[in-house]
Amino acid sequence: MFLQHDNAPANRAQIVQQFWAKNKMDVIAHPPHSPDHVPCDFFLFPRMKSHMKAKDFADVSEVKKKTLEVLKTSAL
Repeated sequence: MFLQHDNAPANRAQIVQQFWAKNKMDVIAHPPHSPDHVPCDFFLFPRMKSHMKAKDFADVSEVKKKTLEVLKTSAL
């Protein structure tokens, strides 16, 4: 199994890295601030957030339903 993460502090924690090593997960280097590797961070997620901001969801299934609804519309 290969993993490419975003170098977030939580991903660099020793306990996380030990878990990856224990489970034989190969970590692929990720260049910092590279839009080629995480384009969703720059176009998709901000637009999704604008459609879901200030909404109350009862559970995860409602979040999934709203997410699919927004993705299926041309609003993005």
